[in-house]
Amino acid sequence: MISFNNNTSNNIHLQQPVVDTSLQDLNNSRTDVSLSRCITHPQHRAVFNAVQELVSQLESRGRVLTSEWQALMDQNNRLIHERRQTEEDQAKVQDHVQELRRVVQRKIEEDRRVEKSLQELDRHLDMQARELAMKYRSDHDIIVRQFTELRGAIRRTIRPQRSHSTTSTALGSVNQRTL
Repeated sequence: MISFNNNTSNNIHLQQPVVDTSLQDLNNSRTDVSLSRCITHPQHRAVFNAVQELVSQLESRGRVLTSEWQALMDQNNRLIHERRQTEEDQAKVQDHVQELRRVVQRKIEEDRRVEKSLQELDRHLDMQARELAMKYRSDHDIIVRQFTELRGAIRRTIRPQRSHSTTSTALGSVNQRTL
C-alpha cells in the first residue's frame, strides 16, 4: 500500500494497482477523460487532481530543466569547440614559435660567425697597419736618406759650378778689362 499525506493531515491509503494504473494513464495523457470518469470518490478525485497537478508541475519543471540542460549542453559544445580551436591555434602558434626560435638561433650563429670574422679582420687590419707603419718608417728613413744624399749631390754639383762660375766670372771680368 502507498500512503499519501495531504495538507489537511488526512492519511489516505490506496491500493497499489490503482496508483500504477493512474500513473500509467497520466503518462499517456495528462487529461485522460476516461480515467477521470472512473474516479468517483471525492478523496480519490482530490488525489487524482493533486497527482495531475504534480505531474503537470513536474512536466513543466522537466521542460525548464531540459531547456536549461540543452542550453548548458550547447554552451558545453561551444566551449569544447572553442577549446579545440584554441588548441589548434596554440599548436599553430607553437609551430610558428618553434620556427621563429630556429630562425633566431640561425641568426645568432650567423652573427657569431660574422663577429668572429670581423674580429679576425680587425686583427688582420691591425697587423697590416703595424706592418705598413714599420714599412713607412723604414721607407721614410730610406727616402729621407736618399733625398739627403740627392741634396748633397746637388749641392756638391752646384757649389763647384758656383765657385767655378764665380772664378770664371771674375776671370772673365778681368779678361774683359784687359781687352
